[in-house]
Amino acid sequence: MFSKSLSSAILAVVSVAIAGSDAVAWAAKGRPERAPTYSKVFRVSPLAALEQIASLARSSGKLILSAREYKLLFDASQGRLQGWSMDEAAVIVAGATDDARIEHYLDELDDLAEQSFEATQDAITPVERVKALAKFLHDVPMEAGYVSGQASLCKVLDTGHYNCVSSAVLFNLMARRMGIQTGAVALPRHIFSRVDGYDIETTSGRVYPVSDRSRRVKESRKAKDNEPGSSFADRLFDEVSDAALLAEVYFSRAHQLCDDEHFGSSVAGYLKSVCLDQNSHGVANNLKSTFKKWFESSLKDRRYRQAATVASLYRQMLRKPTDADWMTKDLKKAVSSNARRPVRMR
Repeated sequence: MFSKSLSSAILAVVSVAIAGSDAVAWAAKGRPERAPTYSKVFRVSPLAALEQIASLARSSGKLILSAREYKLLFDASQGRLQGWSMDEAAVIVAGATDDARIEHYLDELDDLAEQSFEATQDAITPVERVKALAKFLHDVPMEAGYVSGQASLCKVLDTGHYNCVSSAVLFNLMARRMGIQTGAVALPRHIFSRVDGYDIETTSGRVYPVSDRSRRVKESRKAKDNEPGSSFADRLFDEVSDAALLAEVYFSRAHQLCDDEHFGSSVAGYLKSVCLDQNSHGVANNLKSTFKKWFESSLKDRRYRQAATVASLYRQMLRKPTDADWMTKDLKKAVSSNARRPVRMR
């Protein structure tokens, strides 16, 4: 369940005490302000905006929001995730859209849990169990190897391919079946699992003492991560919740969809992400950028009705609607300059 138990609260306190001292000291050195959260930039709730995007998609014959997925995101927006199991939520977020597929993947997780118990039965200490589990998951269900952008738990189960997000989700699900309390740690371009006293790099199966976290994170940090407005400008990492870990699945997929120029679906993905984690400091700027690309792509293809719809939705969502004025001006200019040419109004 998503409810926060006493053990998870203790885990958070212990982790901060061990790993957080260096991070807090680092952040206290006059760090620049990090990227804004969704609510700082947009006034419309992410779920309400998502409903509008889904309605637009349905009008063109596309389904980007299943009924079970909507129920999950609605409950998240109402603070009722404690009614969902982590297993079911993870499968839905990973792309299972109907009851049969959801049950199929839940059965797959049950089978994998049995194998995980067998693979760790000789471990004596808690850390030995963690190491045995990490090695088993890396070597068996994830044997096909790392694939950038592959954040779907369902695809891990189907193909054995994974990235940092999907491997962390799988580790946490299996560890909890074994009574091991887990969490996750997010940093620029990466995420990994954590347990009491240890960090697990689920992409490699390696386990590190939490006291070594700050050093490892600093080594992976790039100059752009220190710039004002970056997602981690004022800190090395964030310890995140189960919901925030699952939000990273949507975030990763939305980023890939944007790269593939599926801008409407990308916007929907970012909105789904923020439904699960409204404290994210990466979504708002990505949404602004994707709306810009969506609008400009529509103009380039002379799809002026679509461009007008994108501009209208963006303006409605913004806390400062005048930030969308440039879209209106560019649309008028494009329509005017093409007035004598055939226009595709779709």
